[in-house]
Order: sequence, then structure tokens, then C-alpha cells
Amino acid sequence: MEIGTRYIKSNFPKSVSLFIKYYFTFFAFTLFARLVFLAVNNAGLNSENKKYLLESLYLGVKFDLRLTALCSFPLFVILSIPVVDLIKNSFTALLFKFFSTALFIFLLIAYSSDFGFYAYLSERLSSSALIFFNTPMISLKMVWESYPVVWGGLAILVLAIGFFKLISAYVDAYDRTFQIIPVWQRLLSILGLFFVIILSAYGKFSYYPLRWSEAYFSSDSFISSFTLNPVLNFFDTMKYKKKNYNLEQVKKYYPLVSKYLGVNEPDNEKLNFIRTVKGRESMSLDHNVIVVMLESLASNKTSLTNNPLDPTPYLKKIAEESTVFTNHFTPTEATARGVFATVTSNPDLTIGKGSSSRNPFIINQHSLINELKHLKDKFYFLGGSASWGNIRGIFTNNINDIQIYEEGSYSAPRIDVWGISDADLVYEADKILKKQKEPFFAYIQTSGFHRPYTIPEHIKGFEKKKFPKEEIEQYGFHSNEELNSMRLQDFALGELFRLAKENGYYDKTIFVIYGDHGLPSLDSLNMPKGFMSHQLIKHHVPLVIHSKELVQVAQENKVASQVDIMPTVLGLIGVPYSIRTLGRDLFNNDYDDRRAALMYSWHAKPERFSLIDQDFLLMSVAGRVGLFQYKTDEPTKDVSSEFPEVTQKLKDLSRGLLETGRYLMYHNKKID
Repeated sequence: MEIGTRYIKSNFPKSVSLFIKYYFTFFAFTLFARLVFLAVNNAGLNSENKKYLLESLYLGVKFDLRLTALCSFPLFVILSIPVVDLIKNSFTALLFKFFSTALFIFLLIAYSSDFGFYAYLSERLSSSALIFFNTPMISLKMVWESYPVVWGGLAILVLAIGFFKLISAYVDAYDRTFQIIPVWQRLLSILGLFFVIILSAYGKFSYYPLRWSEAYFSSDSFISSFTLNPVLNFFDTMKYKKKNYNLEQVKKYYPLVSKYLGVNEPDNEKLNFIRTVKGRESMSLDHNVIVVMLESLASNKTSLTNNPLDPTPYLKKIAEESTVFTNHFTPTEATARGVFATVTSNPDLTIGKGSSSRNPFIINQHSLINELKHLKDKFYFLGGSASWGNIRGIFTNNINDIQIYEEGSYSAPRIDVWGISDADLVYEADKILKKQKEPFFAYIQTSGFHRPYTIPEHIKGFEKKKFPKEEIEQYGFHSNEELNSMRLQDFALGELFRLAKENGYYDKTIFVIYGDHGLPSLDSLNMPKGFMSHQLIKHHVPLVIHSKELVQVAQENKVASQVDIMPTVLGLIGVPYSIRTLGRDLFNNDYDDRRAALMYSWHAKPERFSLIDQDFLLMSVAGRVGLFQYKTDEPTKDVSSEFPEVTQKLKDLSRGLLETGRYLMYHNKKID
């Protein structure tokens, strides 16, 4: 290069050079802060969690790169403006220096607050820190008395001055560089920088971007904390800073709800909901557990409700050799919420759009799956990505040592947005399960029964069917594509049982088969009038429990809820457990005089929820209550005036379960 009195001639695009320096300055800071956090809090490391440290660092760096991309984006915009070179303008260059320094000061304050927040609460900085602004004087005094505010402030000032000088040096070097480059080279440079920004922000090469839930790949709290980026975590949690529950209402209904649940030691002050269930001496510790959640398996669409289209012949055949709960309801109408309800035994009653799996404040949950301590290997199989709905965090953070198999883990081809086909998912799961020498737990979640209803050609043994449009619409379906997609899901279930028998793990397995939620239908002639008029079909899904040795052939008409699934499994095996959420063992007859299912329409405005028992359906819409005998010939007749005591009883219980369920979403940390 030629050096003149002022200019430096360079063939390397100076805009790229400036961006790289700026980008790596911010990245170096975030990486340094991460390593300092580890050094300061190394007491959190132990012999058990050290094995996760490298993976934690790898994921943490990806979060830091996302923050770096966000910090660098304004410079990218400035450098991308055609014709005008704002960095060479003395006024705008000065503004850019001050803006960059202000951004750096913000990061310094955020990271300093994070260090203090973690020292105080052992949690990374989140929007919950805003609660301290409710009592600003007390909070400021506490900070003043607890932390080196003066020295910290001086350190921030010195670092800010140093950063301003560093950025000034970058800008001055840019200004001194003389360069004439072709338009195509300039455009190529901009595209290159854009790629860096997008790749850093997206975080991975997959359909779904890097999500905060991936920080919870381990159930160890320190590892999760080390993985998180505090600045991103603060903004990720902003929309969840307001908790959904009403504490006064929880206290009001505590006596009623604690009695309904069978709490061992009720305590109105401490709001104790824990029940300790004793095991039995003859525990069935040699049995596997396979939970199969079938996507959108609405009861009205299945062969179990005498649907003449016979959409689920394999499920029907299995049900004939199982215990079938004919009045089983899901609390809500969304898949992620259904997963949450099963894993935690508590309904996901998050208000509005989204689900608890997306809420960082609800990531820590006690799960009865962990009580199956004799099942050392635990698996989660999903055809698509576990980043969908941030569902990964619910499993990895709450189920010890669970092994996740998802998109990218399989040899089968991805067929659409939902990943591999349901049949391929079963084949891939069987490859793992047939190798197990000890009892195991497996959660298999199908996802293919979604639009676009893809039917791959390579699935052997499956044949499509076609019915007249008028006929399929009379029995719950909208198209032959939808019908065949459900039939493929059912075929996959049949293949699971075939392979389990062939490969030797059928005899000693408890199979739990259920739908995550139902679907609305315009018509379904195979269903009772009340199920259609009240759209109960959106919540009414099959629950089939099958075990060659442990389960009798029976049809149970008692009202059941999705939250009851895991307590029922543990009851079958006979292991002792503790639970504080709303689920109860369906085979425990002690609860049969007080069984009901809560249903919540999360998308409805104004608020709408229902409670169904053996005879009545109570519906609450915007505070107005109606009582219906949903099994009669007049299912839409409001009989609340005829049964005032029943109305009041179900009204109180429904509100109590709703408020308690919301409260427990935030107060269900692991029970020792």
C-alpha cells in the first residue's frame, strides 16, 4: 500500500474493515464478560455439571454473537446507504461515536446489574428486576449499601472513555483510507456484511432460529445460567414480566381446591398443595413406559366414536385390548400447551397468545417423569425441531438426562415443515428402543397431522382412501387429504405396536396413547348433540392405556383430564411420588366422587372457561355463567336456575382450579 501525508491506499473494502473491527470489539466484550462470570461464580461448577461446560460455552457464544449482531446493525445500515458516506461527515461521525459509546455504557450497566442480580438471587438478569423500581428508594439504598457503587461507576466511566477513543481510532482510520472500488465490489461487501448479521442473529443452520430455551439443555441451574446472555434474557422475558395469577383469588379458593385435590396437610397461609402418594410393595419396576401423543387426535374424528369412515383402525384395535377413558378432555387447544399439561400435570393457563413453554419464568417445573428413577434412560422423539414452541426447555430443564431426538437426528428424509413423517418417526424411535437392555421411558410426539397433510410415497404398507366430499364433511373432516393424514398417523401407531412385538419390548411396556387437543368441526353425525353445540370436540380426545400385564380391558366413563396422565402411570407402576399440581391418578377410586375437567379457551376475548363433570357442563363467558346438561336431548338449555346449588358449586370449583392452576405454573419447582 502507498502511504501519503494523510491517506492510506487499500484495495480491501474499508467499510468491511471498519465493520469487522466494530463487530469483534463488541463480541470480545461479551465473551470476556461471559468468562468473568464463570470465574467469579465457579463455585457453581461440580463434578456432575462440568461435562456440560463446553456445550454451554458453545451455545453461550452463539447468544453473544446474536447480541453482537444487534449492536452492529446500526453501523451496517449506515455503511449500506448508497452514495452518501455518513462516516466521513464530521458531524455524523461524532454522533456515531457518541451513540456507540452510549450503547457500550448500556451494556456495561446491564452486565454489572446482571452480576449483582446473580449474586443476590442466583439468577441471570431478567425483566423481574423491574420489580425493584416499585420501591425505588429502598432498592437504591440496598444497592448503595451492598455493592461498590462509586468504584463501579468510576470503572464504567474509565471504560467508556477508553471505548470512545477506540471507536474514534476506527473511524479516523476509515477516514484516512483512500479508496475507489467498483460498484459490484461495494454491493458484494454489503451482502457479505448482511450475511454476517443474519447468521449471527439467527444462530444456527436449521428451520428454527436459536431460541432461549436451548440454554436449558441441561437440568443443572448453573449450566443454564452460564449459557444465557443477560441482555437478551432481559428482553426475552419482558413480555412475561406480568404474572397471570391472582394471589387473593388463590387464597380465597384454597380450602375448596385443597380438599378437591386431597392435600395431605392443608395450610391456608403457606398455600401448600403437595400430596405425597405412597407406593406399593409390589412395584412393577421392570416395565417400560411409552407415551404416544398423537397430533390433533380429536375423538370425533377417530374410529372409537363409531365414525363410519374408520379413520383409525389401528387405534381401535389397540383400544379393544386396553382401558379406554371415553370422557377424557384436554385443558386447552394447543399442542405446546398439551405437552406442558402432560409433563407437569398442570394445565397451561397462560393468558392470550403463546404458551408456558415460551415463558422463561415458567421453565422450572416439577415433573412426575423424574419420579420414575428406575428408568435410567429417557427419550423424547419428535419428527421436527424441539425448538418449535421452545418445547426443548420443558423437557431438558425438567427431566433429568432426557435424550432428545429431533430433526437432524434421523436418516429419514424431511418431508415438510413438520419434519419427517409420523411413520418414519416410529421407525427411527424403534431403532433406539429395541437396543435398550434396561427399562426405559419414551415420549413419542407425532406432528404430521397438520396442513399441508403430506403423504410421502416411500411408506410401505400404507394406502390412501378416497370418500365423497359430502360424506367426509358429515364426519368431522374437511378433505380427503386431511383424512388420509390422520390415517397415516394411525398407521404409524400400528407400526409402533408391530415393531414393539417383533423386537421384544411389547410385553413389559405400558403404552399411553392420547391426543394433544381436538379440532373444531362443522358437523360430526357420530357425536352427541351436546358435544357439537358446545364445541366440546375441541377438547374431547382419546386416552388409551395399554399394558399386557398391568391393565385390564375396560371402558371408563369417569371424567378425565390430560393432567391426570402421569399420576395414573406412576400409580400403575406403584412407585411413591410427590405432586403439587392438579393431576390425580385415574385408577384411584378415592377421587371418583369429585372428578371434573377444566377447559380454558386461551384465544377467547373476553375470558372463557368451562368445567365438565359426569352430568353437567358449566360455562363462564366474561363472568356470566351457564349450566347445561350436555348429555340430554336439550344440551343448550341453561338449567342454572333449576340447579342453583350445583351451579354455585361448579362455579366456585372452576374459578378455584383456574386461579390455582395459574398460580402453580409459577410455583411448581422441583420437589426434593
